[in-house]
Parts: sequence; structure tokens; C-alpha cells
Amino acid sequence: MNKQPYESPLENKISDVMHTVNPRQDFSESLLNDILRQKTRSSGAPWKFRGRRWAAAGVLALVLLASLAVVGPYRVAAALQSLIGYLPGIGFVEDSAGTLYLAQPLTSRQEGVSLIVDQVAADSERTTVAYHFEGLPQTPQGEVVACVYDDNKIRLPDGKQRLPVGGGLSGGQARIEFQPLPAGVKQFTLLVAMNNKDERCQAPEKWSVDIPLGSMPPQVTLMPVYEGAQIVPTLAATAVLPAVSATPQNPAGDIQFIIDRVAELDEGYLISGHSVWKNPDWERVDVFPDQVSVLDADGNQVPFEAADVVNQDSAFSYQLSGKNWRSPLTLKVSSVWVQGTPAKTNDFSWDAGLEPKAGQSWQINRKLEALGLSITVQKVSVTQLEDGASGEKTDGFAFDLLIPENMNLVNLVESGSTTPRTSVSESKNAQNGHQILEVGYPDGLPTGRLTYKIAYMIYNLKGEWQTTWSIPQMVTP
Repeated sequence: MNKQPYESPLENKISDVMHTVNPRQDFSESLLNDILRQKTRSSGAPWKFRGRRWAAAGVLALVLLASLAVVGPYRVAAALQSLIGYLPGIGFVEDSAGTLYLAQPLTSRQEGVSLIVDQVAADSERTTVAYHFEGLPQTPQGEVVACVYDDNKIRLPDGKQRLPVGGGLSGGQARIEFQPLPAGVKQFTLLVAMNNKDERCQAPEKWSVDIPLGSMPPQVTLMPVYEGAQIVPTLAATAVLPAVSATPQNPAGDIQFIIDRVAELDEGYLISGHSVWKNPDWERVDVFPDQVSVLDADGNQVPFEAADVVNQDSAFSYQLSGKNWRSPLTLKVSSVWVQGTPAKTNDFSWDAGLEPKAGQSWQINRKLEALGLSITVQKVSVTQLEDGASGEKTDGFAFDLLIPENMNLVNLVESGSTTPRTSVSESKNAQNGHQILEVGYPDGLPTGRLTYKIAYMIYNLKGEWQTTWSIPQMVTP
């Protein structure tokens, strides 16, 4: 059963991905970045394995300690060179003798299809594997990806397996992050498979590739990275501009964007950072490239593209093209997506009777206020949720919700029961501002008087935010 709050054939696969790759409680129950951007995907769209939230203490520390950080012009002596480097295709890597690498690409072939492991880097923070497929069957135009290798693991020499903690898939390419290898381990086996093979995919279902690691090969060059004490900012932090949609309940001006690292590339720069905020009900604040612009000191647009090199919520990374831009550069954000769990919200109730049956419905017409937004529960109906893979059906309730224009998703949870119930949910966005939220109960429908409240919300917040920094300037000592 799909436990994600949205539904489509591909989204069911995404749900399976997330249930496969989440070994810890703090990892995502949903691919937030996917459901924010669109309700269905084309074959070229990336899928990300990313943590759902930071630990509360970590967020609190960021909110208390981080004002708007600025990456300014850098004068860095050789003795202060960063212990972090940037490896294109992999991401940030520790620049130390203990970091292990794949000496050269490895190729495994089955039935005319090739899995090519392009790069591997393993340091004390993570193990990152980059691979791609060649020879996969072509997907008909307009259809979703048929061959989805959504089961990625590594098997250690002692037989133990590890699941992903970050990274993602995009078509036939993948960059997957795992926990660091145990001390002394210099080899592992990459296991790649399809959780639920699509019958249209005429390709091998499982792959196993042995990967030996060693010291940095001669052809690998880590690009310089600047961060922390190595950065000497000379520009004052740029104040957050007033947000046109700010309200007392949604203080958009409390969001700040922090530049954490700058990597110097052959033909440009890569910046990475994250957002912080003060609203205690917000769990994530995400920004997407189509709501971002980068300008140089003369007002010229700096071309950039998203770079998936950070594995944390509310983080961003962009690769800037060119090096001849005049400093300072300005990052501007015009819209963000917020995921929040309201601490205070009103609820609604109805009497489902002793034996709710298909076809029954109840008019509710109850307005719920949360995070400065209004959601109207119009009616509740008995429905059935069907698992797209197994065809299994589960009885449940369908909630007809009237949601604001800027809202992507609202999820409800039963609040009046003293006995926790197992439930699964799917969301279908209807027309005219309606959302149909279906909540299924594998152990049977709850009966009697039922009370529900808002569990969490995902919505768009428009405003104007910016931060300014200078391009790094290297100095020869």
C-alpha cells in the first residue's frame, strides 16, 4: 500500500523508494521536493533520497546562532587550505589520506544492458557511489520511466548491508550516498535492483558489482572549497527585504539564506547553503531554482543550474557558469515552499455510525485555521484505496477539502482516539481548489464519533529575500 500523501503510478514507485532507503526515523516519509514541484513526473525528472527533517536541537542551534551569513572576497593562505574538496559527479569530499576512491570506472553487462560505476569516494562522513546505465529500453514519449532501479544497497565484506542516506536517481543515472565504511574496509558490493519491476521494462532486474577502493588515483583532482574560518567576509550581511505576503501568522521576513561553501570549478563556481527561520511550526523551507536568480554587481544575470550535492533538508546548491562576473554577486529568492506541523489548530468531528458502508457520506463544512491559512472540510465519504502494485484494496475515508491557491498538500490525522490506528493516505488534487485526501485503515474502518485535525501542511510562500557575497579571490603566498 502506498503510504505517501499523493498518487500516480510513478509516485507509487517513489513511495517504494523511500520505504526502501529510510533506515532511520529522521529520514523522509515522502519525497517533498517531488510533490512540491509537480504531481506527475516525466522520465527525465530527478528523484531524491533526502532526510525529512533535522534534529530539533540542530535546527534550534541554527536559528539561535546563524544570522545571514555572507561569503565575501577570500584571501586564503596556503597554510589554511580547506580540508574539504569538491569532486564533480560526487560532491564534497574530505581531502585527506584516509579518503578512498575507485581507481577507474567498472562495467557490468547483462542482456545487452550495461551498468557503469563511474566514481566512488568514501571518507569519514559518507560513501558516495555514482553510476549510470547504458542500453536500457527506450521509454515511449509521454510515459513515465519503466525501468526504475529504486533498490540500492551496499554489502560489506562481513555480509552486512547498508541502505542509502541521501542522493537520488535521474533517468538512467544515479548518485547514492551511504554511511561511511567501517575502519579498515576497502571494498564492498553494490547491489542495485527494482523493487516492483514494470512489465514494460525488458532489462535485468538485479545487479551486483564488486567495488575495490584505494588511494586517490592520478586522474582525480579535488577542486578547492572555501568555508568557515577560511572565509574572510568584507561585506555586511544584506537585510531580508519585506515580503509582500507576510502576515502575523506567516512572518516571511524571518527566513534567511546562508551560504555555507563555495567551490572553485574549472569554468565557474559551486555554492551551497541552507535556509533558517524562526517560526517554530515550520519543519522545512525549500527553494527551487525557478524561483532563484543570481546577479552580478552590474545587474547581469549569472547563468546557473541546480547541483545535487547537499544531503539535508532546506538546503540548496547551485553551479554558476563563468568566472568573469564582477563582484559582489547577489542571490535573490522570490518564493519558497514551507512544510509545517501546526502546534495549534481546531479540529472537526462527525458520527460515522457503527458500520460505515460504501456510498455513505457526511456533510462537514468546517473551516480549519492553521499557520495563517484556512482549509474547509466540505464532506467525508467512505471509499477504497487500491495498491497500484498488488491490487489490494483497503477501506477508508475520503475527505473533500477546499484549500488555498498556494497550498500543495494538507494531511489529516485522527485525534480523538485513545488507541492508535494503522493508516495510509493518498492525496489527489482536484480542480477549483479542491483536494481529495483518502485515508485507509488496513485493520478496518473506525466507527462511532470520530475527530480529526491537521497533521501537516505544504504550501508556497511568496516574498523577496536576498544575500550578497563576493567571488573567491586566490592569493599566491
